[in-house]
Amino acid sequence: MKKIFNFSTAMAALVAVSFASCSSSSDSDAPDQPSGSLVTVEFRPRLKATSKATDTSFENGDVIAIAKQDMRSENAYSLVYNGTTSRFDYIDDSRKITKELGQELRYIAFYPDLDNDQCDVQAINEHTMDFMGGYTDMLFAVEETASATVVLNFTHILSKLDITIENAPSPVSKVELLNLKPKYRVDIDGDTFATGTALAAVTMRRNTTDDTYYYYVAPMNFMSTTETIGRITLANGSEVEFFAPETGYFDPGKAYTWKVDLSDAEPEFTGTIVDWQ
Repeated sequence: MKKIFNFSTAMAALVAVSFASCSSSSDSDAPDQPSGSLVTVEFRPRLKATSKATDTSFENGDVIAIAKQDMRSENAYSLVYNGTTSRFDYIDDSRKITKELGQELRYIAFYPDLDNDQCDVQAINEHTMDFMGGYTDMLFAVEETASATVVLNFTHILSKLDITIENAPSPVSKVELLNLKPKYRVDIDGDTFATGTALAAVTMRRNTTDDTYYYYVAPMNFMSTTETIGRITLANGSEVEFFAPETGYFDPGKAYTWKVDLSDAEPEFTGTIVDWQ
């Protein structure tokens, strides 16, 4: 087995996901609140339609989940994106979030909606949840504001891994990730860490469009920098292993693009790490 690459320290600099209040940016471009003692809270994505998981914008019919204050089921709402108004409409018109003028509330948003069978989020308690690594990208936003128009600044909550294999002497049988904890635990008051029993191996999925292998990893997996975290297996039985990032963890909201050239006896690795927008 050949072992290849460690990330440079500079490439893997830590950029933490921020769950701080964004009320100042939400309030500054929001229209005047309606008159009356109670107002209905409205939601829109940042810059009208940016930062969607699978595309660059939200589209008509995209459903998000909103929790008011905490994760109790009675505080959960489903909304659908309306491209005409660039806002999210309540799916159930008889059940909307209302509040007093000037009352500050916290909102927790998810995409896809929690009822989507591809969205694997487990509520641990009313303020803590686990996001599961896998094949589905998930977005997350926490906003605390007194405004009746809430701008949701969605963040990619997992780490995106893409591997491209070039000049393989034999067809690729599978690409696996090894010994990674499967869950990313997030407390909306600020604590985050990887959790769960490390999985012996998970198979990365092949994207037939661009012939890359991808997986959404639970970030903050702390590992030895010399620990093997991945294995490429070819049809001829040969294997190539690769190490953890030099920092020993994956950052939330980062996209890791790895390219492996197998044209000779010493596989060549190149890689980039970028903020995932």
